[in-house]
Amino acid sequence: MTKRTMVLGLLTVLGLAANAVAGHRGQCCDPVPGQLQAMCCQGTLLPYHVALQRAADATRAEAALTATTQERDGLRTELAQLKAELQTAVAERDKAKADAESSAKAAAEQAKVAKAAQADAATSKQAADAATKAKQAADVAAA
Repeated sequence: MTKRTMVLGLLTVLGLAANAVAGHRGQCCDPVPGQLQAMCCQGTLLPYHVALQRAADATRAEAALTATTQERDGLRTELAQLKAELQTAVAERDKAKADAESSAKAAAEQAKVAKAAQADAATSKQAADAATKAKQAADVAAA
C-alpha cells in the first residue's frame, strides 16, 4: 500500500507540474488522463501532499511496528529464559526439601536408636546395681 500511495502521489505531482507548465493552475490533476481528472474533481483522488503525508505516516508506522515486534520477540526470549531459570530453581528447592526431609528422618531414627541404647544402658546399670546389692546382701547374710 505504501508503494501504491507513493506512485499515486507522484502521478499527482507530475499532473500538477504539467498543469502549471500548460497554464491550467485551477485544475488539481493532469487534464490528459480523463479518469484521473474525474477522480480528482469528485474527491476520490487525494491531493499529492496528503498522499505523501499518508505514505510517510505509513512508513513511520511500519518502522514502529518492526521495532515493537523486535521488542516483543526479545521479551518473549527473556520470558522463556526466566521460565527455565524458575523451573531449575523449583527443582533444586524440591530436591533440597526432599534431602532435608530424609535427613530429618535419619536423624529421628538415630535419636530413637540412641534413646533405646540409653534405656538399655540404664537397665543394665540398674541390673548391675541390683546384682551388687544382692551380692552385698548375700555377703552380709553369710557373714
